[in-house]
Amino acid sequence: MQRTSPRVSLASAFLCILLQVSATAAQASRSLTFEDRVAAQESIERVYYAHQIGATQPFEQAMPRQVLERKVRTYLEQSVALEEFWRTPVTSDMLRAELARMAASTRLPDRLEEIYRALRHDPLLVEECYARPVLVDRLARNFFAHDPLIHAEARREAGSLRELLSTGALDPRSQDPRRTLVELVRSESGDLAARSTPGLAPSPDGPQREVLSPGDFTRWRARAPKRQGEIGPMVEEQTAFRLWTVLDEGEDRVALAMYAVPKRSWDGWWAEVRGRVAGRPVEIVASTTGALPAPAGTQAEGALESACIADDTWDNGALGDLPEPRTDHTAIWTGNLLLVWGGMGGAVFLDSGGRYDPLTDTWTSTSTVNAPSARARHSAIWTGSAMLVWGGDGNLDTTGGRYDPASDTWTQISTANAPSGRYDHTAVWTGSAMVVWGGRNSFPLDTGATYDPVGDTWTPTSLVGAPSARAFHTAVWTGTRMIVWGGTEPTGPGSAVNTGGSYDPATDLWTPTSTVNAPTARQGHAAVWTGDRMVVWGGSTAPTGGQYDPVADAWMPTSTVDAPSPRSQHTAVWTGSRMVVWGGGEGTG
Repeated sequence: MQRTSPRVSLASAFLCILLQVSATAAQASRSLTFEDRVAAQESIERVYYAHQIGATQPFEQAMPRQVLERKVRTYLEQSVALEEFWRTPVTSDMLRAELARMAASTRLPDRLEEIYRALRHDPLLVEECYARPVLVDRLARNFFAHDPLIHAEARREAGSLRELLSTGALDPRSQDPRRTLVELVRSESGDLAARSTPGLAPSPDGPQREVLSPGDFTRWRARAPKRQGEIGPMVEEQTAFRLWTVLDEGEDRVALAMYAVPKRSWDGWWAEVRGRVAGRPVEIVASTTGALPAPAGTQAEGALESACIADDTWDNGALGDLPEPRTDHTAIWTGNLLLVWGGMGGAVFLDSGGRYDPLTDTWTSTSTVNAPSARARHSAIWTGSAMLVWGGDGNLDTTGGRYDPASDTWTQISTANAPSGRYDHTAVWTGSAMVVWGGRNSFPLDTGATYDPVGDTWTPTSLVGAPSARAFHTAVWTGTRMIVWGGTEPTGPGSAVNTGGSYDPATDLWTPTSTVNAPTARQGHAAVWTGDRMVVWGGSTAPTGGQYDPVADAWMPTSTVDAPSPRSQHTAVWTGSRMVVWGGGEGTG
């Protein structure tokens, strides 16, 4: 065997070391221009857009160059703001830890691998252009929400307000723009109709009436002071400082006055200060070498990890700017994001929302600039490019808004020829228009309209052959028709129906649905479309359901074997092969 000369071995080793040092120096000196970041952002957005439900526009139209540039500028400015306002510069360890968190907690591991491939498995691009935006947005918003200096004026106002109430200088029964009157009613039956008894609909001068189960009533009552007339402590929440006092109380009801002093909004504050950080350089701190963390659920070092949480368990570990707790809101799935908006929080109407990205397991607030007015029990649908919000019982608005998650912007919906104000109505998306029908204001309605988002125009739906006026009904879209079924008529509480109608927006014609073998009359039920039939289940505490075939205009009962317990106001979704039912209220609350 030929032996290598020691001198040759030393020279080879020295050369290897020299090459490694040179490579490391080259890696460390890598630059990342604004154009590089925009190109990386485009690659990321193309992955998201490929999974967007109902997307019909070309990518370049859905995600124009100016939107890409605005996204890049925003995360660079937020990076500067973290150091400028909160003395928290972004470090390489922070970016590495953020990417590791995302890889470990992602609910869409295959899609994260797509992001890696789109960025050429380059650690620098992945950390700087994908992990950094998620990290700095979350940190900046969290620092902002609890910054004592930014919200000092609101805190002082809330403290002065409590002193006025405590000393009697301000009567909680007198009008005040910061006051909301709330009436909580305990209900054993959980009857939907009891929530909206005629004459008790919310108004600017009257109390907001909430009918609650015994358990919810007890929990809400515990938030208020124990004694009538007592002024509760000032409570700091994510978006406001709140005070409560009890005005009146009976065995099954309590009347409250809630005072809210809003904090500064992120959107308003950021618009004011971003000029101070715009255009300033951002240090590149990401790793330039090393392997990217394998997303959970992909092959890593020969072992298969699971992205799914353990069977039959919940995971609430998501990070970010979570929406405040709420009820009677809407939630839709875009293919990439869960969009939550509106509802009731702290017994007041909300005009805020949040967007959850399961790929990064992170929440972000939706913009409030030009957002619709605060409301609950409204409708929301996904068009393929935007969320359309309309109606609701925040003063019975005929208004709505179009939310574009790509640019995080709102556009108002026209009110010309819009349906009358209502809530507890239904809305479906036809592929080109939103059809709104039914619901109630003081009484149930039998009217509706079709909204064209391209022309921003409304067209009333025909009244000829339409179902009787109703609320708490369901509606599904079959691909060519809207099928409305069940609900409550205006003749009084408990006047549920088992009738319905099929509406063809192309001809503006209604056709009644058969009542032969139809499920019993009900309200607060759930309905899904399977691709060839509508499946109805539950409602009015009925543990039964039915399958409706619109082609044959025929009903067939659903099995009751191992069916869930009776309930109403539950949810149901179609998975592609099954209907999954969850939650709701039973007769005992």
